[in-house]
Parts: sequence; structure tokens; C-alpha cells
Amino acid sequence: MKIDRSKSKKSSSEVPFDCKLLIEELKQCDDEQMLIVLKRIKTWSCGKCELYHWIDVLDKFDTILEECCHKESPDQWVLPVDLAENAKVILSMIETCSFI
Repeated sequence: MKIDRSKSKKSSSEVPFDCKLLIEELKQCDDEQMLIVLKRIKTWSCGKCELYHWIDVLDKFDTILEECCHKESPDQWVLPVDLAENAKVILSMIETCSFI
């Protein structure tokens, strides 16, 4: 479920530089690069900032989750989320969201 920007309150706070770099890096990653970037995050060293600044990243995570739950056919037994490479990305996304 994408975040409705029209209902989001625009933040007046500045995004900490390290946080801004991570947000930009995650926005530009493809799915393979995403796992590499997310795996680097062991502990949260970025400054605090409002969720508003993370909207693009959270929407990207949402798209990945949506694709991983999509059934190609009604009799499909295995979802993309069940594949090992997708499971790793999803777990890393969930871990990262716990820091945000």
C-alpha cells in the first residue's frame, strides 16, 4: 500500500546527512544491489529523522513486497517470497524498517 503524499504532512526538519545518503542510495538500488546495501546495516548509525523523508524508500519496499506475493496462476504453489533470494531481501527490509 503506497503512502498517499497528499495526506502526508511535509516535514520542516532537515534530514541528517548520513541518513540522506542512505535514503538516496536505497532509492537508486535495483533488487540485487538492495540486498547488498541492506546487509551492510548491522547497527543504526544514522541520525534520527521523520518518516516523511523515508516515503520513497518505504514505497520501494512496498513494491518489492507486492511483487513477492504476486501469484502468476491460481494453482501456483510457490510464491516468489518463498524463493531464497527474495526471502533474504525481505528479511533485510524488515530489519531496516525496525531501525527507521
